Amino acid sequence: GISGRRGRGNRHSRGNHGNDKSVDGLVGYGRSNASNKNAELASRGGISGNRIAATRVHIPGEAVHRTGPVYHGAGGRGGDIINSHHNTTKEGNIGVGPPRGDNDSIERWEGSRRPGSSDSASGRLPDGKTTMRVREVKLTEGLSFEYANDLRDACIRDGSMLQTFLDKIGFQGSLKGDDSKYDSSISYEVIVVRSPAAIDYSLVFESTRQLNKNQIFQLCRVFAKHKATGFLEWLGGTSKGWRFDSNTESSKSWKRRFVVQLNSLQGVFTLFARDGQKYFFVEEKKRMVWRKHAELTEIVSDIRVWIEILKSSDLTHRLLRNSGSGPDSPVHWAHHHPATGYPLTVVTESTMLELVEGVIKLFQQEFNNSASGPLGTRWRNHGRRRLSDWNEEAAKVCPGWTEDRLEHLLNKFPASPCNFGSRYA
Repeated sequence: GISGRRGRGNRHSRGNHGNDKSVDGLVGYGRSNASNKNAELASRGGISGNRIAATRVHIPGEAVHRTGPVYHGAGGRGGDIINSHHNTTKEGNIGVGPPRGDNDSIERWEGSRRPGSSDSASGRLPDGKTTMRVREVKLTEGLSFEYANDLRDACIRDGSMLQTFLDKIGFQGSLKGDDSKYDSSISYEVIVVRSPAAIDYSLVFESTRQLNKNQIFQLCRVFAKHKATGFLEWLGGTSKGWRFDSNTESSKSWKRRFVVQLNSLQGVFTLFARDGQKYFFVEEKKRMVWRKHAELTEIVSDIRVWIEILKSSDLTHRLLRNSGSGPDSPVHWAHHHPATGYPLTVVTESTMLELVEGVIKLFQQEFNNSASGPLGTRWRNHGRRRLSDWNEEAAKVCPGWTEDRLEHLLNKFPASPCNFGSRYA
């Protein structure tokens, strides 16, 4: 197969398709100033001057700056596509291609001719196969070379959570299209792409069927968590169950701190929750939904029960998310044995901060409906308020968590508490 057929001058880059791991030919337009080195790499990698046309589909909330076609490969603008099964080489899984721009979803054609060209009006390959349109979605960016490749390896290994999540969002394809459980005409690949500045790398999802906007949003939201503790283990499916984050030296101290904070919030719950939220029956015995405990696991398990009782909302959905979309589930883990077979959850200081913040917001929604004053003031002046939550021991464990502070938060919680955790460290 010949790539870059429309190159100008005498510098035509050719794809060497003896390598069974490269595609049958990636159509493109070569440029006359391609270097000898790039031409050689292109022939080894099997791609040259691959034209990528921008589409309008992109990740919600992120602007698309590129408006015209971008040329990839030795005949293009330079840069590398790393570790794609479309263009791996025998020397070591390096193919040649360009850096991606800021676009989030782009498409290209695989085949020896672009459909609609004079040589292939029927859109058929020489072997009779139809051409495939490949769509690409940038999953994440700003990665080191090593971590980008670690993420890609986790995406393509057996048991990867990527395939499980694609099933969940309704993408009926498989890696390389060779799984009999899925539509054989729908396949995907994950590749590593060097940035235009060649200082970092992006992870790109390629598929033969376009993801819809919601699928793109859901998929990119998962990969936005790539810095979360345990994300690589979760993505690769190498670990199951849950565990506390043991990478921080202060893991014991933050767990104790959240026991103090959540138990004091339980004191607010006992004063203002309606009976329908406060109690349930087990074998005709009345039991309080959320009780005071000495262990964080038991506290969080009770909070989960209370949240499930509440009316569904965006906030309850967020707090009740399970580990099917990342290792950062706030409450689901506490209801299970650590050795459960569910996808990995790593309980961290960040997820517990999210829970404390979420509980306070739920209190405001559920209990801040009295004409006698704001919730915090009513709690502070309540005659049956539990004073033992604010003893000397609690003050030593969590010195920034005071009655004045909780009253303020209950009265008017900040709209965007960016430094929520640092206030109570």
